[in-house]
Amino acid sequence: MTDRITEALAEFLEKAKRPGLLGLVGKTVQKQCQRDLESYFSSLGERIVEMKLEDLAHPERGMNEEHARHAIAMRMHNLLRGRQPLLKALLQVNTIAAIEAANKLSLLAEADDHPVTEYPGMTADQAATYAADQVDQMITGLDETTVQSVADAVSTGITQRLGVLGTAKLIKDVVDGMSSWRAEMIAATQMNDAMSQAYLSKLKRNAVDYKQWILGPNPCADCQENAEASPIPVDEDFPSGDDAPPAHPNCVCAVAGARAPF
Repeated sequence: MTDRITEALAEFLEKAKRPGLLGLVGKTVQKQCQRDLESYFSSLGERIVEMKLEDLAHPERGMNEEHARHAIAMRMHNLLRGRQPLLKALLQVNTIAAIEAANKLSLLAEADDHPVTEYPGMTADQAATYAADQVDQMITGLDETTVQSVADAVSTGITQRLGVLGTAKLIKDVVDGMSSWRAEMIAATQMNDAMSQAYLSKLKRNAVDYKQWILGPNPCADCQENAEASPIPVDEDFPSGDDAPPAHPNCVCAVAGARAPF
């Protein structure tokens, strides 16, 4: 029994030490962001369903695809504009939480001669500025994708003559996807970006000269190549062109300090 407890504790501590989203701290940050996004997209989805955009596909409307897309864009932009402050606050809070988590991570044994007292990657002011800048860009992309997805659903309903009920089902599929796989993808990608950039700043502030790409589960070819190219100087980009993970949506790889290559 004692041996099993010791092994379980050792496994727990090993997982806790892993960098970025591969560690317990990173997973906690990711899950919180995912829960917040699921709640946001669920509420947004309810509002979209209430708009009855499927009525644009009614045969009696005689609406063509181009006019339907224009009508949807107008209505959706008004809806999304009113919800932007909530989404902005949600993403900023979670981005700052990710940076704070990365600041607390150890430089790990791979880094050469790091000081006993470690400097954080970003100060509170730097974290707030970074979060604000990133979130502004992120929201524009998120809203454009939302409008496009709903417009595609209605457009398909019109071109395939699915009628109101068939088009309503397509819209429902879109809003269900937003609060499930889309929330998960955004949380993983954006929290990884924030943690990686904060940790990369930490390496630089603590005079760690080299970094390495730590692979997550089921890595793609690009991430595999980045790992194989490690270690590289902290100021250089990996083969994918990224200075740190993520290299693509849903990437959960991590960056860590590394010993100088022999």
